[in-house]
Amino acid sequence: MKTSHIAIHRPREYFGKLRKLWIFVDGVKTAFLKIGERISLDLAPGKHEIFISSDYLKSNRLKLVLDSEETVRLECGSTLRGIRFYFSLFIVLAAYLFKGIKIFYLKRV
Repeated sequence: MKTSHIAIHRPREYFGKLRKLWIFVDGVKTAFLKIGERISLDLAPGKHEIFISSDYLKSNRLKLVLDSEETVRLECGSTLRGIRFYFSLFIVLAAYLFKGIKIFYLKRV
């Protein structure tokens, strides 16, 4: 059976530098990423839902339909950049209280 590939990159950032980001594929904890790391996952062709998480903080959910032998490139990381980085303590606290606030992102590149 032919497989599809997902390549995920986590750029170097200040926020979450010491934390691993766990990758969930179809609700199952599959792998983790450290800061500046790239990994590749082999998946069966078809529909998949992917998100990342650190503790109780989760990213957006990305729905993908993979063709046979297709390679999809993704990037994940923190949304706390620029001026938001200086207010990160308050934003993280708000994210714990209100689940609609996303600290991490996952996007197709």
